[in-house]
Amino acid sequence: MFQSTRRFLRRHRRAIGVTTVVAGAAYLATQYVFSKIKEIQERAMGERTAKENLRRRFEQNQQDCTFTLLALFPSLAEQVSHELDVEGITADLQQKKAPSKAAEGDETGSMISGMSEVAGDGNGRSKAELWNDLKILSITRTLTLIYCLVLLTVLTRVQLNIIGRGTYVSSVVTLLSPVLNNEVRIEEEDGDERTDLERDYLSFSWWLIHNGWKGLSAKVKTAVDEVIGVMSLKEELSLAQFDLIICRIRAIVEKESFLQFLLPLTPADEAQVLRQFTDRDGSRDADGAEGTIVPSLPLHHLIDETHDFLSSPDAVIVINQLLDAGVHTLIENMAAAIYPPEPSVDNTDILQRRVRLASMLPVITREAKRIEQGKEYAREMEAGSDGLVRFSAIVYSSYDKARLAADGLHGYSEEN
Repeated sequence: MFQSTRRFLRRHRRAIGVTTVVAGAAYLATQYVFSKIKEIQERAMGERTAKENLRRRFEQNQQDCTFTLLALFPSLAEQVSHELDVEGITADLQQKKAPSKAAEGDETGSMISGMSEVAGDGNGRSKAELWNDLKILSITRTLTLIYCLVLLTVLTRVQLNIIGRGTYVSSVVTLLSPVLNNEVRIEEEDGDERTDLERDYLSFSWWLIHNGWKGLSAKVKTAVDEVIGVMSLKEELSLAQFDLIICRIRAIVEKESFLQFLLPLTPADEAQVLRQFTDRDGSRDADGAEGTIVPSLPLHHLIDETHDFLSSPDAVIVINQLLDAGVHTLIENMAAAIYPPEPSVDNTDILQRRVRLASMLPVITREAKRIEQGKEYAREMEAGSDGLVRFSAIVYSSYDKARLAADGLHGYSEEN
């Protein structure tokens, strides 16, 4: 039996050898293919996990932007309402209201009748001057609040998405560093120092909230006075015509960039912002005079990047979309307040109905109070601007080398 087996193997040794080699090669190839398939599957799963993690972080960041906006805006709105004191002018006019009209309690009628009165107030202003001031300030305040809400929305999105991006990239690179044999290195930073950097950076919203809005308000007031300064309160307008008036006002206001209202553009203005939130006294010159607080290099990078984003064409598009949505909400709310809902009447017909400008002022004043709350108008603006999320995604996903360096990432290789 063994002899026959030996003879069989001797006769077929070449075929057996070839078969063994082929089978071994097939086995190795199969194992290689299986390992590659497993590697691809694991890589795909890792990419899906990373994308899902990025999506969750991004969505959470946008929610943080909304919460921050609603927390900051009331302070700004309070300053605007205090400066553009429509209620104070209304109180002065109510004191001068004709007795007969006061007894009637007709708000619109009293407004119309009062326009012909010329008795001065405590500051020497006549009723006609007070009515003109009321007309200008009512519209100025409402539009200024819309502008401020829009600009604070965009500024908050840029700032928090830049910070969120830096946090996300740092966490990813930290996980990859051991795998890449330290080809990617994260600059060692003390936690308190990074917190201080983010605090100083976020403090630049102070400029719009406490300073920038004043120049914006003055610009809006000039435009309002130019467009409707000579318009009589007795003039009848449709809401469609009033919408066109707002468009003319906007065309004047938006001839130039809003950047000067959003960010400090000079070293002295930057120092003014930093002085509000730091204990630093600034450098001193040879005579011992107090010098200017200079932003640190990382902070300077963040400010420059914010400047670039806010002055980009994408930001201009988003600001216009938000303003369009805000004005649309204003007109819709005015229509609902002036004309009772009629299911059988088309909304276009309602916008064509005429009403005296004097009758619009109380509604415009009430809308200013609704804007001050922030929530309704912020929600409608975000819903009416599909570019806001895309713009936020652009900021969040800007991972070029200069910006990675500004976030504290150094020494990464070319292939990364």
